[in-house]
Amino acid sequence: MKISDLKKVLTALNKEELSEIIIDLYKSNKAVKDFLNYHLNISSEDLVDSYKAAIKKALNPEKNRKIKLAKARKILSDFKKIGGSPQQQAELMFFYINQGLDYAITNNYSSEILLKSLLSIFQLVLKHLQTEFLLGQFEDKVHELMNKLSTTNLNWEKHFDLYLKNYY
Repeated sequence: MKISDLKKVLTALNKEELSEIIIDLYKSNKAVKDFLNYHLNISSEDLVDSYKAAIKKALNPEKNRKIKLAKARKILSDFKKIGGSPQQQAELMFFYINQGLDYAITNNYSSEILLKSLLSIFQLVLKHLQTEFLLGQFEDKVHELMNKLSTTNLNWEKHFDLYLKNYY
């Protein structure tokens, strides 16, 4: 069905019928639920916190479980799809990087796969900040991250620094 056809059908419905369709969608689809919660301003900060909790769970697994980079990246993607603000998207990307870095530091884990994932999100967040004119607003977070990297024994800061030079 084309959007124009959908509009015709939806405008022909009365308020109750339309409400029922939306409620059914809300009940049956988590993405729709998150989208509506965010856009109807039903505690958008709680929603951001729930996405942070999901990222934390994926990047800081319980003992004997593997880190889930793909799942954490999907969480970032899902948040972008529901229409999270540019600031909230950046906040979640920094949260992702910090959680991955905390996992690496805590577990003395210097996997190339983790490094590449963190680097790609770092590159994405820097591009996002530049595109959305938010570099100044998040400059402290960038410097905190670089300081955190320089105090680890992972020797990853040189990789992150290469991306940083393109933006500052």
